[in-house]
Amino acid sequence: MSQVMAPRSLGGSPNGSIRVAPPPNRLTNVTAHYAGEMVDGKRDGTGTYVYDNKFFQYQGEWRNNQKDGCGTFTMADGGSYEGEFTNGQITGQGTRKWANGSVYTGTFVDGERHGHGVFIGADKTHYEGEWRDNRQHGEGCLTTASGVRYQGSFARHRYHGQGELTDLKGDVYTGAFEQGCVHGHATVRYSKNDVFEGQFVQGRRHGHGKFV
Repeated sequence: MSQVMAPRSLGGSPNGSIRVAPPPNRLTNVTAHYAGEMVDGKRDGTGTYVYDNKFFQYQGEWRNNQKDGCGTFTMADGGSYEGEFTNGQITGQGTRKWANGSVYTGTFVDGERHGHGVFIGADKTHYEGEWRDNRQHGEGCLTTASGVRYQGSFARHRYHGQGELTDLKGDVYTGAFEQGCVHGHATVRYSKNDVFEGQFVQGRRHGHGKFV
C-alpha cells in the first residue's frame, strides 16, 4: 500500500486571509473615495468605499467608521467576499469566491476560514467540515479531485486521528491516521472482499495483523 497524503492546499485556492488596512478616518488621499451615509462626520449606515489602490472595494454597512454588519468586498481580479463584518474585519458567516472559481461558504474569523464551512475547489475538490486558521482542522469530509474520499479527523490540513478513507481502487481503510496516512491500528476492506486488520506504520502494514 502506498502512502495516502492529504493535499496541502485545496483546488489552488490561496491559503492567505483577507486582511486589508481599515480606511482612514478622513479621506486625505484623493484617489480613495466614499459615497454613503455618515453620522457626526464618520461613515455610519450604508455606503461604498473604493480603496486608493483601486484593487479593493467595499459596499455595505458601516458603524463608527468601521465595516460592520453585512457587506460585499470585491477585488479587481474577480474575487469577492459577501457576508458579515465585525469591527472592520471579515468575521461571521459569509461566502468567499476566488478568481479561479473556487468557493468557500461558512464561518470566518479575522479574514480566515475558521469554524464550520464548505469548500468547493475549481478542480471539483469538495470539503465540508471544521476549519482552523485557513486549514482543515477537526471533523470533516473531503473528496479530492481524483476521487479519493476521507471522512474523519483532520489536523492542519491532513488526515489525523480516527477516520475512513476510500481510495481509487475501492479499498476502504478504517482506523487511525497520522500526518496524512494510515498509522496505528486499522481495518482494510479490499475491493476484492479480503479484509485485513492490524498495525500500520506510515501507510504500510507493519507489525501484528491478520486477514479475517
